[in-house]
Amino acid sequence: MVVDEDTNVPEAQGRLLGMPYELRKPTIKRLKARFWNPEDERVLTPMAFGWGYAVNLRIACSKVAALLRQ
Repeated sequence: MVVDEDTNVPEAQGRLLGMPYELRKPTIKRLKARFWNPEDERVLTPMAFGWGYAVNLRIACSKVAALLRQ
């Protein structure tokens, strides 16, 4: 298991057709890291469970707020 040093969250289990997949049982830590992680600059993160990408809502909200302030 590879751990991302910035967020201490395991990276996706693997890739299929260029998309990340995660088949391990989701944990609270992984769910928070994928869906609400201010330390991760990515808007799209690997899913906490399944195949594809999840939206990091914390970063997405801050980017939308920055656009609305302009």
